[in-house]
Amino acid sequence: MSEIVKNVSNLMPDDLSAHPVWAFALEMESVDDLAVRPVTALPVDDLANCVVGTRVRLANGTKLWAKMLNVKLDSPAETRQFLAASILVNNAWVYLARPQDFNQKDFGPMALADRLGLAMSQVFPISYDISNCCVGVEGAIRGTIDYGR
Repeated sequence: MSEIVKNVSNLMPDDLSAHPVWAFALEMESVDDLAVRPVTALPVDDLANCVVGTRVRLANGTKLWAKMLNVKLDSPAETRQFLAASILVNNAWVYLARPQDFNQKDFGPMALADRLGLAMSQVFPISYDISNCCVGVEGAIRGTIDYGR
């Protein structure tokens, strides 16, 4: 059986349901620097060079798929500061810019709320729980994305 390798931007809910953690294929950077392969030995205790997919819950209770990077499983504070997320809206991934990112106008919290057709208070905070596939400190494996406040 051949190995599964995909571009991270092409990961969809079926992929993330089957394999919630995907590692960047660093040896393929010269061909595709966004190539990932599924991590099959779960749970993981380190998400360095990995993306994790999960269903997140908006403040209004709506559940959507998300891909998250920079989750530091042993540090809730670092996770809150560096977490990068893309949310699946109408079958398209929408990047959620972090507070320190330059592209807030196009990809910040207000832009996400607008794409969803919701008020900021209906979107944020966004809750996530990756305890099904990761082992770590509470607050890192279960937390919130609160960029809207």
